[in-house]
Amino acid sequence: MLMRSHHRWLASLALATAAACSTDSVLSPSRLTAPADAAANVATSTPGTMQLCVRGFAGMSTFSVGYTPDGSSDVYALPLGANVAVLAGTCATVFTATLTEPLNYDPPATVHLVQLTNPVGSVFDHTLTTQYTVQAPCNPEAEPCGDDVKGTSTSTDVKMNAYHGSVVTYFNAALGCAYSHGYWKGHTESWPAGSDPTDPFFSSGTTWLGIMQAPPKGDPYVILAQQYVAAALNVANGAYMPPLVKTAFDAATAYFGGGAGGNLTGWASTLDGYNTGLALSGPPHCE
Repeated sequence: MLMRSHHRWLASLALATAAACSTDSVLSPSRLTAPADAAANVATSTPGTMQLCVRGFAGMSTFSVGYTPDGSSDVYALPLGANVAVLAGTCATVFTATLTEPLNYDPPATVHLVQLTNPVGSVFDHTLTTQYTVQAPCNPEAEPCGDDVKGTSTSTDVKMNAYHGSVVTYFNAALGCAYSHGYWKGHTESWPAGSDPTDPFFSSGTTWLGIMQAPPKGDPYVILAQQYVAAALNVANGAYMPPLVKTAFDAATAYFGGGAGGNLTGWASTLDGYNTGLALSGPPHCE
């Protein structure tokens, strides 16, 4: 029973992790609370430029960039190639417009942006667009003044011209969300399918729920085991587990399975951070 239970849990974890890493979910609707937008559009809008920024989950995203001209004789420039790659935390100028002759008014062109891929383990969350931004002073009765507009589609159309620039920020977030040890201990009815609270927890002499309910009393084994069970349940529930957390989880798996000891306190701290939504590139805490 012990080995069968152990194998079933590890198989469930492997399947859930694989699902979280599938590129099929790249354009799935977000199940998350949107990341904070504070200081989101950090790029300064520059006349005649379209800037594309990426925030949130670490890694590279790719985009297609196209445009519909305004019918004037402006000179437009796109990056070399149809697609561009932008690293999270950075911005790229993906389109420029230059006047070929002085004009009092320059009709806007429309730039088409589509997020094609985002980092493994993440999902598109939202965009924040400062469209057709006018450099100061701004007359709102004459033209838009660049209010930020939140979007929920991976496809974004943005207007700009040689006098005005625009900035679009794409936000990616980790797949799923994580519950703490306390939540899983008190909500066995919510445990993912295939997760049986009465299964033995390795060779501990108690069950998965029993180890969750045990008073820690400073025992590193119990403290680690409780965070381990919560992490396993979070992954089985669809939450992405980033590589650094997975390393600690795998080390704990080997230890509980009879392997040599190690940094139990460090592993427990890493898993606790994951379960409470604090892990780097990990999922947020479930609300």
